[in-house]
Amino acid sequence: MFDSTLRAPKRATVGSSCDSGPSLLLGKDTMSGGAKPNQPNTINGSCADGTLGTFYSDESNDRIVVGFH
Repeated sequence: MFDSTLRAPKRATVGSSCDSGPSLLLGKDTMSGGAKPNQPNTINGSCADGTLGTFYSDESNDRIVVGFH
């Protein structure tokens, strides 16, 4: 889920894994054809996406899955 205070994704409950899902991070800045929901979607606006390039042709992270053991 998106945390409006941190301005970044946050897990709602403690668990053994975390998955951003298929749409929370999908996009690049405010780029036409690929604007990211909740842009910049980084903690306190740090390290925001650039606006150059083409959405889905240049580097991007669209989903993050973390597992704990």
